[in-house]
Amino acid sequence: MDRWIGLLVVLGLLLGGCSNGKDVSQANETTITVSSTQPSPDEVIQKELNEVVSLIKDRRYYEAIKQLSSSEHYQTVLDYEVLVNYATSLQLEKKNGHPRSDLLIKIPDDYTGVMADEITEHLKKHEKALKEYKQVMGKVAEQERNQKVEPKVGMTVTEVLNSTWGKPSDINKKTTANSVNEQWVYGVGKYIYIENGKVIAIQE
Repeated sequence: MDRWIGLLVVLGLLLGGCSNGKDVSQANETTITVSSTQPSPDEVIQKELNEVVSLIKDRRYYEAIKQLSSSEHYQTVLDYEVLVNYATSLQLEKKNGHPRSDLLIKIPDDYTGVMADEITEHLKKHEKALKEYKQVMGKVAEQERNQKVEPKVGMTVTEVLNSTWGKPSDINKKTTANSVNEQWVYGVGKYIYIENGKVIAIQE
């Protein structure tokens, strides 16, 4: 009788162990399923931006710039580019004592993204420098537009007139069924040959 009772106890323990093992296995499977869930792209972006904001606020500009520019979202999310320009300007201002207007000018005036309040305040702080930079760049662009260049093959008639040679002293013109040919004369031995409104040869 005692043998039968002992056998039943052992059998009960074995069955109980198998049952518990099954529960543990199921629990492990559930845990694995939960832990394998990947964050969405928006969640990744938000996490990265939160980390960068903390770095910028801690004045760890270089780390913020490095993290932003190495992200796969740098080329596609405006906040990343804006924050790189902002952090770079802050870093250089801290080092040299003046802002990088060429970077700040790239930040849209109507920017409302991450750290918009701080960035707007920074832009207002350097409003005078930015205005002066815009004026200088405007003058440079105008000079480049007005800068006269030597005539070249492929230029149009208008481009030749705006070149260093300017208006010719004389024009010899020949019209055929297929083309209009002109010889522009510029003093002794200087000619520009034009066919159908385009420079095809220059003689000096």
